[in-house]
Amino acid sequence: IHELAKGQNAQQICLFGKSSKTGNPAANAELSRKRARNVADAFTALGWPASKIAISSEGEAWGWLEETLTWDSEEDRRVRIRLSR
Repeated sequence: IHELAKGQNAQQICLFGKSSKTGNPAANAELSRKRARNVADAFTALGWPASKIAISSEGEAWGWLEETLTWDSEEDRRVRIRLSR
């Protein structure tokens, strides 16, 4: 993704942390932020400017119909990445 962002002259990398549907919602939101922060740290280690990384927590993953069909899924535990120009 880092090379893709450089190649497309992205101005910003947007990271959206997600967590599972189970457990405490506040703890899940914090876990989502930590996941996104870990990915941001990896991008800065590769040389991407921290000022060009936006982090957001999406907390529990209820956004997609596919995810609502299962109670808990590994797909819920992720960081969604978007490149912005």
